[in-house]
Amino acid sequence: MAEQKESGLVVKDKQFDYETQIALLTPEDRTRLLALTDKVKADDLATVQSYGSELNQVIANNGQALLKSVRSDNTAEVVQLSNELLAELNLIDIDEINQDTPWKNFARRVPVLRKMVTTIENVKIKYDTIAENVDKISEKMGVAKVVALRDNNTLQDIFDSNRKYIDEIRELILALKLRLAQVEEDIQKAQADPTVDAITISDLHTFKDSIEKRVNDMMV
Repeated sequence: MAEQKESGLVVKDKQFDYETQIALLTPEDRTRLLALTDKVKADDLATVQSYGSELNQVIANNGQALLKSVRSDNTAEVVQLSNELLAELNLIDIDEINQDTPWKNFARRVPVLRKMVTTIENVKIKYDTIAENVDKISEKMGVAKVVALRDNNTLQDIFDSNRKYIDEIRELILALKLRLAQVEEDIQKAQADPTVDAITISDLHTFKDSIEKRVNDMMV
């Protein structure tokens, strides 16, 4: 099975491997992670259900930012501007472009040839118009580029935030799995102790089931 490192945590075949990660934890890591579950109380199952809920706001904020970015997407405008630019460029005919020549200067003085020269002057006007249109389109595309860069930065921020969220929720799951292992040990000790009543053992089982459900929910 392929194994790699992701943000300092172990990933196997693109799936985060919690069991392998737990086996690699140092005593200091275990202590730090278990401290994250201090607010999880056996006599208050609501604390189990609310465990890690503060991260929900991260997803909500990222979702709002993503929707805002999508609504302001200027891709269609860029495509339109590109099409307009190509349309202008397609009007260019290299054969029409000529510099003034002695022949043209002579033709302007001959009435019969003057019409031909006028046509050439119209070509120049045409290209002046194309140049102006290209400049205008270029300015609009410059503005669109700024907007695209801004949106790209926003999406990068969302991506980085989501990666951080994934790392944080994985750490919370690791912590809760450690707590679950502790509760399972407590159940075994309680069952082996004749002084512990059945109600206490039942409460521990309920606590364990609640933690397992919360772990599964968070993994999903």
